[in-house]
Amino acid sequence: MKQTYTRLVMIPVRLTVEFKQDEGFFYATAPSIGVANFPRQASVTVRSADKETAISEALLAAGYGSTSDNTG
Repeated sequence: MKQTYTRLVMIPVRLTVEFKQDEGFFYATAPSIGVANFPRQASVTVRSADKETAISEALLAAGYGSTSDNTG
């Protein structure tokens, strides 16, 4: 019998954040996770008026979100 489990792991992710003063937005860029059979961009950039929101959304969009699926 084959079972697939998903676990939350902690890994360091280096991303860049730039504040464009003339626009008033933070731009966070994170490298994408390479997922088999699912083409992704090399990196993802997200814009937000709040720095922490930009970082969180960039990580999520790049594939660093977590799920607690347990498929049996």
